Amino acid sequence: MAEFVRAAALNELEPNQLKGMKLNNRYVAVVKIGEEVFAFEDNCSHAACSISPGEVEDYIAPCYCHGALFDVRTGGVVQGPAGRPLPVFAVKVEGDEVFVEL
Repeated sequence: MAEFVRAAALNELEPNQLKGMKLNNRYVAVVKIGEEVFAFEDNCSHAACSISPGEVEDYIAPCYCHGALFDVRTGGVVQGPAGRPLPVFAVKVEGDEVFVEL
């Protein structure tokens, strides 16, 4: 059963900077863009490279291993070589705390 797990405090997230972490034995990348926070699997679907650390521009996160680009809102592939989207996770913010549903 899915549950929300504390990921970080809002002030630990630098704007547009991916923060990688391990939550409940899953590698997750979290990013704050404006007032929104997004979370997705931190494991490129092309070659299992970490997407974090990295910088998001216009909601697009790059994989530095081979150049794949992903939309952090949907996990969708914007540019290959990755062929499959990344799983995304629901996020909720309560006060200054960020929680990810796993």
